Amino acid sequence: MAKYDVHFSCGHTETIQLFKKETERKRRIEWLEKYGICSECYRKSLDEQHKEYVKNCNDIGLFITEGTEKQIRWAYQIAAQFLNNDIYPFRDKANKAIAEHSKDEENAKACLEVIQKILDVAVTKDDSKFWIDHRENREAFEYFKKPECYRKSLDEQHKEYVKNCNDIGLFITEGTEKQIRWAYQIAAQFLNNDIYPFRDKANKAIAEHSKDEENAKACLEVIQKILDVAVTKGNAKFWIDHRENREAFEYFKKEVFNEKESSTNET
Repeated sequence: MAKYDVHFSCGHTETIQLFKKETERKRRIEWLEKYGICSECYRKSLDEQHKEYVKNCNDIGLFITEGTEKQIRWAYQIAAQFLNNDIYPFRDKANKAIAEHSKDEENAKACLEVIQKILDVAVTKDDSKFWIDHRENREAFEYFKKPECYRKSLDEQHKEYVKNCNDIGLFITEGTEKQIRWAYQIAAQFLNNDIYPFRDKANKAIAEHSKDEENAKACLEVIQKILDVAVTKGNAKFWIDHRENREAFEYFKKEVFNEKESSTNET
């Protein structure tokens, strides 16, 4: 055993203690002088790396707050490596397939849905113990892949779909439980994608008394008529048959304008 003043590759000199044979100590010193960094620089590099781990997790909404400082630090490393090794490569590959409209585009979209569900659950795991217990990336991936792990998040999403529909007076009651659940999702997405954006834009034009105010009022009338028809569709089969938003919109538009035309003819 002996102490040596080593001039590290980072430019700093530090006294270290080495064991083993003198020939092995010399080899170690040569390696440290060529590739090694001093303990202070090493600590700083770990701190920078930790900040990057924390940022990667925080960016998706994951904040690990439970546990000792050391446990939380380790948990952020595990979680960030899980994202970098088992999530982002597949997400990037899927996004590329979609952008290029490749033959795997539909599979890529399904892959992105699964990834999002996994992330929805991952961000709820703020206890460092969870990440430490599942510190092998594959263990974490298998855990999140289990249906029961993200069922809660799906149930919350379903409640939101139901509320969106019920708020306008649409209650879907006919069909199996699975069909009704799916129908609520379709109906809610139809409202969010093809109705509310136009309604909000029209309301804004009216509130601002813009030059499009009259057109906006006419648009709101049509939207209300569409909703008056939509709330009568309590059968899940209807929504499933018209599950493309545009199909549903065209159906309701036809109903509204046929009714308008019929009313005009009677007059």
